[in-house]
Amino acid sequence: MIEFSYNNHIKYGYDNVYDYQFRTSADQKYSLQFSKATQTVLSYRDECIRTAQLIKERAGNQTIWISYSGGIDSECVIRSFMEAGIPFKVATTKFKDELNEYDLYFARKFCRENNIKLHEIEIDIQNFLENDLETYAYALNCNSPIFPSHLKLWDQLDGFVVAGHGDPIFRRLESTNDWLFQVKENEDTVYRYFKWRNRDGAPGFYAYTPEILLSFMYTTEFTRLMTFGHRGKVMGITGTKENILERSFSTEHRTGSTGFEKIDYLDKQYRSYLESKITTTVWTTPVNTFIKTLWPDSMTGSSNGTPHLPQVSL
Repeated sequence: MIEFSYNNHIKYGYDNVYDYQFRTSADQKYSLQFSKATQTVLSYRDECIRTAQLIKERAGNQTIWISYSGGIDSECVIRSFMEAGIPFKVATTKFKDELNEYDLYFARKFCRENNIKLHEIEIDIQNFLENDLETYAYALNCNSPIFPSHLKLWDQLDGFVVAGHGDPIFRRLESTNDWLFQVKENEDTVYRYFKWRNRDGAPGFYAYTPEILLSFMYTTEFTRLMTFGHRGKVMGITGTKENILERSFSTEHRTGSTGFEKIDYLDKQYRSYLESKITTTVWTTPVNTFIKTLWPDSMTGSSNGTPHLPQVSL
């Protein structure tokens, strides 16, 4: 059985049927289900390392390929496997004419400094968007041009692919200041890919276990955001996530990138076209409800047994 997360603790589907199925009509309701944690929650750095160890157990003797964009998310996946002492290979996408040179710069620099061989797979991104994008987009119900370009890379890798997706996303409702955990249906493209190709892998490293999700939400940076974010009119998790990773793994700070900056006009063109053809939605739940969903029955977070975010001060 293919596992999309540890013991398939994340289940997705439609209309509250969690069978990893594909969307068959626009009026279906996108649904997600999460299992409770079963282990003591460690620091975020240690949970990342434990996640690498669990993925290695799943991969067995298969070659582990880490999909490296050059960004901080995938770099910290690599660092987790390094800290765990697990052998792996690294691959990255090189757009023809190095149109993603910003990402390539960091990927090459990190691998050079750590004596890691970087396998650069060249993709003619403009040709891909023109001729191959729709094949991936329609098969996987994805209306973003960016995700399919990652999957094109994975098609070239013979082994167990690991990627730095699954990082938890949160947004604040300005009207009430309530924070929601959200998953965009588009983001599950990376999971649907493995079912489509009938292969094994761990694309959602940062959501691989309930424990790593809980650990993220118990970092000082995150609880500070939940407590005081409304004062600074902060609406999302951008910046906080990077701070957590930089502190946990002492990474070099960089500006976030999609790799499509030099062809932004193509991204907009194809995104607009796909959005007119393919329906995707967003699943949300309040943060404290999400924590309670993941929280082990054997643990309590307050005197009445209800888990909560720890309080932090300025």
